[in-house]
Amino acid sequence: MTVTDIVRLESVEVPEKGTPHSGMAVKKLESLVLDQTVRYTIRARDENGRAVSQVWVDNLNVNQVMKEYIKGLPRFFVYP
Repeated sequence: MTVTDIVRLESVEVPEKGTPHSGMAVKKLESLVLDQTVRYTIRARDENGRAVSQVWVDNLNVNQVMKEYIKGLPRFFVYP
């Protein structure tokens, strides 16, 4: 059975699109889920209707991997 939802990872703050590390985060997520069977548990719906979810590929908790990955990215500060 194929179900399609637009999913947002629960408790994961990803870099906003267009910011320095957004592309790196997308590539990391793709490496985890692309061409894989993904299971997810919907915890809520956000204001845009996305399924805020816990995501799994086999026994891998994608949310946890992405949290750790993003935590390790360098931070950039822009000063006026």
